Amino acid sequence: MDGNPHSIERIEGKGAIVVATSKGPTGSASGGGLHLFVPSTNGGKPGTRAVKFYGFPGAHGVIYNQNGFVIAVGTGEVRLYGITGNGSSTRLSYRTKLTFSDGAGRAKVGHDILPDHDGGGYFFTSSYNVRSLQLVYAGNSWQFTSSQVSGADHVKAYTRLPNGVRTWVVPGSGEGDWSRTIHFSSGNHSKSGARFYRVRYYTTAFG
Repeated sequence: MDGNPHSIERIEGKGAIVVATSKGPTGSASGGGLHLFVPSTNGGKPGTRAVKFYGFPGAHGVIYNQNGFVIAVGTGEVRLYGITGNGSSTRLSYRTKLTFSDGAGRAKVGHDILPDHDGGGYFFTSSYNVRSLQLVYAGNSWQFTSSQVSGADHVKAYTRLPNGVRTWVVPGSGEGDWSRTIHFSSGNHSKSGARFYRVRYYTTAFG
């Protein structure tokens, strides 16, 4: 698959998969987006096929929400998509967005979005910030609210474990886009020669 993929997520109960890519498919000038794959046929465990590309510049992170949404982060925006249909007819439908800025003259590339496994909601990272994110029902529509957690530069991924320990990946001096260290609020773990880019809490539950 082309497009420089960064994240992949399964849509619960639909047999569908969504992939966030920071570049568009071959021949596309869209600059990134979400690729939707659905079952080739309904029922059983068939293979999947690509059916739709949803343009979203700089798309890096994507996650499924149990209220029946897909949340994605890209350049300067977090977007909410509804899910329609089932099986091979599954599709995404844009609902709303949250815009963010990392400050005048600074890149505002969204890097990742992960659940807060201790407090609910999510964390998303960008070039110069870590932010918390809540999806709330306001009146007659769903909306995002957000607040800054950290102003650390170039954090690639950030989450909180069920026991309250926070963990993140950020490249150190001379490490480029990768890091040899997984950071924890309770202490770090480094491995010589390692190249960590993301961090995840392993769970079969959806956020």
